[in-house]
Amino acid sequence: MNLNKTIESIKNLVIYTLLILAVIVSVLPLMWAFASSLRPPSETFKHTTPLTIEAIFPSNFDLSAYAHILQDGFAQNVLNSLFVSGAIVLGGLFINSLAAFGFAAFNFPGKGPLFALVLATFLVSLEVIVVPLFLVVREFGMLDSYAALIVPALADAFAIFLLRQAFLEIPRDLIDAARIDGASWFKVYLRVALPLSRASLATAGLFMFIASWDAFFWPLVATRSAELGVVQLGVNRYITSSFIAWDRVFASSMIASGVVLMLFLVLQRFYVRGITLTGLK
Repeated sequence: MNLNKTIESIKNLVIYTLLILAVIVSVLPLMWAFASSLRPPSETFKHTTPLTIEAIFPSNFDLSAYAHILQDGFAQNVLNSLFVSGAIVLGGLFINSLAAFGFAAFNFPGKGPLFALVLATFLVSLEVIVVPLFLVVREFGMLDSYAALIVPALADAFAIFLLRQAFLEIPRDLIDAARIDGASWFKVYLRVALPLSRASLATAGLFMFIASWDAFFWPLVATRSAELGVVQLGVNRYITSSFIAWDRVFASSMIASGVVLMLFLVLQRFYVRGITLTGLK
């Protein structure tokens, strides 16, 4: 018995030690980036070779990088990304949840192949379709507009899959009871399916927000006006072929990362529940 307890204690010690090391390896670069955003550019790499404690905890704080990027239009980039990402989440959840409800609630000819075709879009990267997508957006007169950033991102195969799995978990008796009471299919979707799938909706919305917030290539292709620049283009502004303003890169990156981090902390319990309920373990 004592031997088993000893083995169990050693195993737990090894697991916790590995977890602590993993946290340190993951968090240390972020701490260094945050510290570097608070020091002058000349000191960015000063304490990294050799590595000292001041690389993580600077002795002199300098907020000039944050002041500069906020005066340089980065605040507008953040607001643009918030608007675009928010519109994509709201519009995308409505469109994708309708599609998911259709796949979950109805049987129709070609349902299996059509859903397989939706899932197949996982295999297609943006780089493959960027040219035809650009041509379509141009023909609709949406280039260099918010519509060019929002409309192509509304349909999301992963959100459809995630929400379909959630809707399939709803007892069929509830749907049949609502139909017997005279509810239309849209009311069943609105009053039964959506309220019972809040965790999956939050999870899908979080994935869509992060994908939009991190978008760089498509906004670079679809927009030209500085007024429409999103947050990732704002970060890239301080990286040129001849010079990198490291303090401003780190400062803008910390603001961009902070928004996503705060959103994840707020929605993490829905995220974990949504992933668990849909079987994506």
